Amino acid sequence: MNYALPEFNCQRRPLRVGTDCSGLETPLIALKMLNVDVEHMWSCDNDPHIKKHILEHHNPFIYYDNIFDRNHNELPDIDLYVCGFCCQPFSSIGLRQGFECQNGTVFYEVYNTILCKSPKYFVLENVRNITEHKKGETYKTIKEMLSKLNYNISYHVLNTMDYGIPQHRRRLYIVGVKNETFTLLPYTKPCPSVREFVDTTMIGQVGRCLIPRRQGILNHVVMKKNVKVEDDWVITTGSSASYARSNKDYSPCITANCRFYYITSLQRFLTPRELSNLQGFPEDMPLANNGQAYKQIGNAMSCNVVYHILASLLCANNSDLPECFSQSL
Repeated sequence: MNYALPEFNCQRRPLRVGTDCSGLETPLIALKMLNVDVEHMWSCDNDPHIKKHILEHHNPFIYYDNIFDRNHNELPDIDLYVCGFCCQPFSSIGLRQGFECQNGTVFYEVYNTILCKSPKYFVLENVRNITEHKKGETYKTIKEMLSKLNYNISYHVLNTMDYGIPQHRRRLYIVGVKNETFTLLPYTKPCPSVREFVDTTMIGQVGRCLIPRRQGILNHVVMKKNVKVEDDWVITTGSSASYARSNKDYSPCITANCRFYYITSLQRFLTPRELSNLQGFPEDMPLANNGQAYKQIGNAMSCNVVYHILASLLCANNSDLPECFSQSL
């Protein structure tokens, strides 16, 4: 089904899209799922593995290796700009240097991109913790800068599991629209269990799967939370017992270090494809065939959330949208 768009349909012209720091290009995948005709004007990421993935599976007119080196005035014209600007400087895990390190200053380049190219829409994504970074001063700076632009801007902290995918992942999404207001469509369907997103025929052997340190982390969580291992608990075993996260029937937030997400009922770690499912990606999305897959999936935007935002932003006939996102996977 082709959804009627207010300005960008096959009778006029495609939606021109520019993306920065968008990793696996979640926005383009979501737009494809919405049957939106797209011209991918540019991509930008300094990770050579991501560059390889984008150039193999997407078709940007221009690829920029470094957001700091380009002339924003010379960027192609666009209608939609999407950027997941670097989250590590603002995450609750790490040094939290914010604007004091180069990665933290990517936001200033994002701001200048919007200022110079003036797209009709923009969507920015970052970790929820950015709203609390440096006692709210970082968030205040972002809001003050964006308020100087000629946009109606709204701020939303959205959780992946509130949009049909069982992963607890809260992210800040900033949506800017020219000459219109943005209304996020309600999503009222219950979240399915993680069991619906994994291969239940693939059973592991706990003795072979877990080295002693990870077995110790698992034992700690099982005892602390009174876990019944036959249930569908997803437990992170990649760092230490004090930092282990665990949930029954849904996954903790998938991070770049998601190689060791253990599901108790199946006695094994989640596979890259299962982790991709839990990020809302379609089953046929290509994945790296090495350890990069985990990092790329963990750094990606949740496709189901971006899908919902773009549907709310672009689709004129919202009643035609699928009732349950997971049915479209």
